[in-house]
Amino acid sequence: MRILAALSVFFLLSLFLSLTTAALGLEGLPSIHPSEISMKIASSPGRMTVSLQGESSTSFQEPVTRYVVLPTNAGDVQVRLADDELVSAVRITAGAPMIMRGLRLLPITISPVKGPSAIHTKTVEIEVFHSGGLEVQQPSNPLRHSKGFFDGLEILIASEQQYLLSSVEAGSYLIITDPRFESDLQPFAGWKREKGFVVDVVTTLDWGTDNGVIQDSIRARYHNSAYPPEYVLLVGDVGQIPGWNFHASVSDLPYALMDGDDWFPDLHVGRLSVETVAEAKTVIKKILNYEWQTYFTDSGDGVGTDWLRRGLVVGADYASDTPVAVSNWCREVLLGLDYEAVSSVYYPPHYDDHAGLIPAAINGGVSIISYRGWAYGVHGWEPPHFTSNEVFGLTNGWMLPAVFSFVCQNNDYAAEGICFGEAWLRAGTEEQPRGAVAFIGNSEPWSHTRFNDAAAIGAFKSIADGARRLGSLLLASKLEILHQFPTELEYAEYEDSSVEHNFYIYNLLGDPEMEILMAPPKAILVDHQSEIPMGANFTDVVVTEDDDVTPIVGARVGISSGNTTLGCAWTDENGVARVPALFGEVRSVGMTVTGTGLAPYRGQIDVVTEGAFAAFEGVEIDDSAGNSDGVVNPGETVDLSVTLHNFGETAATSLQAAIAVGVGAELVTGSADYPDIAPGASAIPDAPFTISVDPDAGDGLRLIFLLEAQAAERSSVTEFNLQVVAPALRYESYTVADDGVLNPGESAGLTVTITNDGSLTASAATAVLRSELPGIIAVIDSASSYPALEIGGSGLSETAFTVQAGDEAFIGQVANMKLILTTEEGYISETDFSLVVGEVDHRAPLAADAYGYYAYDNSDTDYPDTAPLYDWITCSTLYGGSGTRIELRDNRTTLVDVPFPFTFYGKSYDRLMISDNGWASFDTLSYHDYYNWRLPDAYGSGAKMAPFWDNLDPGFKVDDVLVGDGIYTYSDDAHHRFVVEWSRLANERSVFNSPNEPDWDLQTFQLILYDPAYYPNQTTGDGVIEFQYKNIVNNDHERMYSTVGIENETEDIGIEYSHLNEYAPGAAPLSDGLAIRFTTEPPRYDPVRIARFTAEPVDGGILMSWAPCDDRPLNGYRIYREQEGGGFAEVSKSIIGSKTNTYLDRDVDPDAVIAYKIGILDPVGYESMHGPYIYDGPVSGNLRLALTSRGANPFRGAVELGFTLPIRVDVQLQLFDISGRLVRTLVNGVTDPGQWTIPWDGNDTNGRAVSSGLYLAKLSAGMEQKSLKLMLVK
Repeated sequence: MRILAALSVFFLLSLFLSLTTAALGLEGLPSIHPSEISMKIASSPGRMTVSLQGESSTSFQEPVTRYVVLPTNAGDVQVRLADDELVSAVRITAGAPMIMRGLRLLPITISPVKGPSAIHTKTVEIEVFHSGGLEVQQPSNPLRHSKGFFDGLEILIASEQQYLLSSVEAGSYLIITDPRFESDLQPFAGWKREKGFVVDVVTTLDWGTDNGVIQDSIRARYHNSAYPPEYVLLVGDVGQIPGWNFHASVSDLPYALMDGDDWFPDLHVGRLSVETVAEAKTVIKKILNYEWQTYFTDSGDGVGTDWLRRGLVVGADYASDTPVAVSNWCREVLLGLDYEAVSSVYYPPHYDDHAGLIPAAINGGVSIISYRGWAYGVHGWEPPHFTSNEVFGLTNGWMLPAVFSFVCQNNDYAAEGICFGEAWLRAGTEEQPRGAVAFIGNSEPWSHTRFNDAAAIGAFKSIADGARRLGSLLLASKLEILHQFPTELEYAEYEDSSVEHNFYIYNLLGDPEMEILMAPPKAILVDHQSEIPMGANFTDVVVTEDDDVTPIVGARVGISSGNTTLGCAWTDENGVARVPALFGEVRSVGMTVTGTGLAPYRGQIDVVTEGAFAAFEGVEIDDSAGNSDGVVNPGETVDLSVTLHNFGETAATSLQAAIAVGVGAELVTGSADYPDIAPGASAIPDAPFTISVDPDAGDGLRLIFLLEAQAAERSSVTEFNLQVVAPALRYESYTVADDGVLNPGESAGLTVTITNDGSLTASAATAVLRSELPGIIAVIDSASSYPALEIGGSGLSETAFTVQAGDEAFIGQVANMKLILTTEEGYISETDFSLVVGEVDHRAPLAADAYGYYAYDNSDTDYPDTAPLYDWITCSTLYGGSGTRIELRDNRTTLVDVPFPFTFYGKSYDRLMISDNGWASFDTLSYHDYYNWRLPDAYGSGAKMAPFWDNLDPGFKVDDVLVGDGIYTYSDDAHHRFVVEWSRLANERSVFNSPNEPDWDLQTFQLILYDPAYYPNQTTGDGVIEFQYKNIVNNDHERMYSTVGIENETEDIGIEYSHLNEYAPGAAPLSDGLAIRFTTEPPRYDPVRIARFTAEPVDGGILMSWAPCDDRPLNGYRIYREQEGGGFAEVSKSIIGSKTNTYLDRDVDPDAVIAYKIGILDPVGYESMHGPYIYDGPVSGNLRLALTSRGANPFRGAVELGFTLPIRVDVQLQLFDISGRLVRTLVNGVTDPGQWTIPWDGNDTNGRAVSSGLYLAKLSAGMEQKSLKLMLVK
């Protein structure tokens, strides 16, 4: 139960995020399991500091989503990284603050920025700034929530804010009914109370039949009740309880819109659409017997449980080519959940099949039914033909499925007569039921294929992830629509093609709290007290499997008495639920255990009042040994005077008590004597209990105490808790000395700013800095101190720490740092932050996915070992290639053999499925879908490579003449690679007036697989994949443009390079001449640089010559000259070609001293600046061999070496360390006479930063030599 309750809120929270981040190409649902990332938050007026801590250095390699609870008056919210250095490693995005069940929630997503840095960080810190605003939407009832609704939120927000979720109520259930059905609903309401829900039943005699009045009444309950509704059930057709007309489609969604001017539900709504008492009795009996599992036996009237592992999917490719593919995928989901059989009935070939396969499958027993296809209006499906008439003729009895109908108008319960969904719900009688127990569908007459596909995918994704609750599954369908179409939001702009429209039209006929069964229920054993004394305030319940050993986690335990719910809790990892409940003056209470896939348990506990029973009543704190502020602080010794009350019938005599405390404190005096307590009286101890609070007990920590009172007559155990009040010293920011960047091999001073976000002023503190990855960044000087800090105050370290990046660290690597602070009083705080090595720019790869694949493109020139080169391989025989044409019709796939074993995400493959729609897959299931979806995505084929996934058509014709070319494969044996080329294909947006128009609007691209035997991968052994683009037009705006990327076979790991015409951070846009490489080889940073430079006067100006460091592809150069007023201005009138390495500056005085810079352009036009290089004027007299350094020596980071040659000669300029080991060769070859400038960036031959120390530069020119000592300091 805990898990499923978590799912609904998790999906809803992800919804808020998607609204603002999906347009940036982010995933709406986090890929990392929430428990892998812990979160802390510290608050001060107008600011919050959010710290996220991963379990490993790979925790942030996929987008991570967390939520901050904002103050109710927070407005003008802004977020930023607390650590400016992480701007190059991660990106943060905040959604608009939204209200959900009384909390103002700010969704924040942390995404890796292109480059290796993001995959190595364990900590990300974010600052949230806000100001109060009069126009801010105010949530209602912010301090009382339902446990079930917010259970999942506990793992998504910081522990410091979880007290905002504290709730003794187990959830609330509001039933609104026609008065005729009220008495028949009492068993249903009673069952929900047994489960632990607070239940209220109201009729339209109380609230009327106006939908606005009913909505206002629900809102009043939501805003003002101690138990805001979590579930709302409407009992009656729209004639008794009206729905809402949303642009001619009926909807119950407005009954869930409680806070804010939005269309995000604040609760779950379902409807039992019945018109008569008999129909109401039938539907209620269906639900209760389903949940009670009354007939799940093999004897008597029982139907057994085998049918729970059977399903039915129905689909029709009628006027659309995707429903059967979607239905096939849903079928595979069910088979993956160990279904024994999932029948499928598809058109083609089946059309008029109402007397055949569909009824036979249902009457034989299935637990779930799904349909995608074409609607027969409100009446049902066609094709295959199956309508309400056939539903009423079913004979499936108590084998009642949940029906999902992702098609137009099947759920238009406002239509005249009975709609298809109502037929499923109402069919049968109390004694002879038939039809279904619930129905999810939409009410729009012309809903669109792509949204219905997404709704089906969302529901079955959620089922695959473990969700079973009907309200959650309805919400999951809507959220998938949002996830896939995040830019088509509002009805006002997109009308019936909007996400808002689909949120309204999909509704539930059924109980929103009910869980569907998809397997035989698991038998459980429940161990609980048979008797409990009056006055007890909790009871422990143990739930195990029927082996009496294996604990059941997440089972819901409810305790009730008559019409009163006393308490509810969920079992922990040991199968134990501690249920808080005050056992008062009742004779007995009911105890019920339910859970996902469990057989329910219904037991009883007798409440007894024999003898004496002394239990907790209150506590008084005495901290006079500390700061006497009357609250519990870290490091204090505190006396606790605990009041006991005797709830028994006789006096409690010879009374002694003992306490035990959990995390955060230790006992000093754990026992106390009490005077005798008469029945109904109270007393304090003769001497107090004493505890010692841990110095590192955090602000807001709740100390949980067990109190055992032992009287002569009997003993009692009750519970109480106290909250710690303390400073909370948190990391705020850091500054690296000098240029602000810590480069490989460099040491630098580090100033760290902290803030006190706790509830108590902090005195002066000492600090110790530690690195969790000293091989990447080591701490050389770890000690500093901080001044006293008021609440909300900030302060800098009074002396700088010293850190050093490792010689083997690469640009973008991140080390997690821990700062340990101890105040004068002894309060201890620990706070984490991340330090990044170097500064990542756009010329770096996309961060690796969770498996280890990186994406490099040919703009990543600073990573020459792994960046691809664009080198088009012509496969099309129409254009001179030697490939084999694949005959593919529109929206079809074909299988081909790969000529070598290819390893992809750790698995070897030798066959490839190729789609005409721009993707290929090693998962050779016969899925096809012309709609492109996000990556990774659970729908469709896995092990997918998508160079340009879009709705392409190899048979596109104009005037009956084929336009374009086709799809080809080519086995390039000479180079050991296999190529798939999509040659000149039209997409859905291609426009041609005649077949003779130029092919600029046709797509030409290719996929290349490299034989791992000839292109070995030293990291994982996985193969190398490349995408190349010869002619690309990404213009299909009606269907989210194209999708580019890869995913593994299980479709939970992958890289989304592009979707929605948005790009992963740092990815080069799709364009002619782009190449993308996917490989698990990690990056080696080796930036492009100028290897040598010279400038000399010639007739007409100054002639510059230079040489790049190697032959990596470049787009050319620009020359800049220093201006008299400062700064540099371009003097080259146009881009200098990459093969040209000279430039004559004519408009210049050759007798002046001039500084130049060279701009190097990468293949996509990005420019990096190099220099300055100094022209010293003409050389007087004869040139002599010389070697000098320009600038300071000792130097930091980089140095420029200048040498002069009198003649053309073979030259070597080399660097050695003091042991004589060769470090780097800067020049090696014949060089013309003149003055040359050669930069040394402090790296060795392998691109690694060398350590501080003395180095020798040696110039050899023919028979002559010069040397120069260089001192590198960091």
